[in-house]
Formats: sequence, structure tokens, C-alpha cells
Amino acid sequence: MSQAAQAQPVSAGSAAQQAQGASQEQKGKTPVQENRKLAVRMLAIAIAISLLLIAPLKLNAYHNRVERVFKNGTTSEYVSSVDAFINSSIASAEDLQAAAEATYGATEDSKVLSETIQKLRAAKDPTQRMELYEQMYQYSIRVFNAYKAQYEAGGATLSKGDKVYKDKDNLDSDRIQINNNEYWSRAEKYNKARGGFPASLIGGLFGIDYLPER
Repeated sequence: MSQAAQAQPVSAGSAAQQAQGASQEQKGKTPVQENRKLAVRMLAIAIAISLLLIAPLKLNAYHNRVERVFKNGTTSEYVSSVDAFINSSIASAEDLQAAAEATYGATEDSKVLSETIQKLRAAKDPTQRMELYEQMYQYSIRVFNAYKAQYEAGGATLSKGDKVYKDKDNLDSDRIQINNNEYWSRAEKYNKARGGFPASLIGGLFGIDYLPER
């Protein structure tokens, strides 16, 4: 008998042993191992759902709560909102600008002030409103100082009882109220959370913005 013929039984036996070994390995996977793999898959799915659905909803709700303090104040503590004091400042700035132009005519500063007031009236976003408010306040002070300088150029003294002076005092009073508002501490906490992980990633993906700070 040839060597090739003798080798055939050995080859068949080896294949049978390999098949038997594979079958034993498959049978060797316990229910605990299978359940562990399933648990890992389920955990991964839960994390993905949390990141894609639950976490954005929670971050957006947090954003909206703090934004409402900017717009409406804290009703439980009867604190007026930043928005309310901005609106009060708009009225004072508008009166000041109108009085200055009626007395000494329009200037570049009074024109910019008037345009800024109109933009601020139309703005809804807190960040944009704060930026425009700052611009309005600065130009209001410039218009007031120019008015005062022209008034006193002839030797007279502008009295604090003057309407323009009262408008300027109202602007300063509103500014103090704005700077001391409860909103700022809440916005700082929100922005700190918004800048952490994974909130920074979630906020960027879902367009949940930071809120204005001082």
C-alpha cells in the first residue's frame, strides 16, 4: 500500500477531531457569558439614547429656565428681570435723545443712539439685547455729556432737576439694578455646566447656546 493511501485515514480522523472540538467550544459558551455580552450591548444603546435624546432635552430645559429669569425675573423672590430694566432704560434714553436733539439739534452720537434704541426694541435674544443695551447706555452718556457741556458753555449750570439730568439718573439707577440682578449668578452656573463634558458637545450639536454674562 502506498504512503498516500495510508495518510487518508489520519486526515479524516483529524478533521473529525477538529469538528468535535469546535462543537465543544460552542457548547462551552455559558448563559452567563451570553448574558454579559447582551448587557454590554444594552448599556451601549442606553448611553447612546441618553446622549442623543435625554441629555439635550435636559440641557435645553436648563437653558430655558435661566433665560426666563433674564426675561421675567424671579417671581418667588419678587425680583424684576434684566429685561424689565432694559426696557426702562430704553424709555429714558429715548427721552434724553429727543430732548438733546430738540435743544441743540441732531449729532452723530444722537443719531447712533436713536438707531441703537430701535434695534434694541426689536431684539429678542438675550445676548443681542445685552450687547445693544451696553451700546445704548454708552451713547446715552455721550449725548448727555455733550448736552451738559453746551448748556453750561454760556456760564449756566445744568440742574439735577432738569429733565435730561433725570433721564441720565434713571439710566444709572437701572444699570445698578441690572448689574445686581439674580440672573447673573444663575447664568454663570449654567454656562459653567454648558462648557463641561458632554454638555459642550451636546450644546454644539443641538444649537443650545451659552447665555450672556457680565
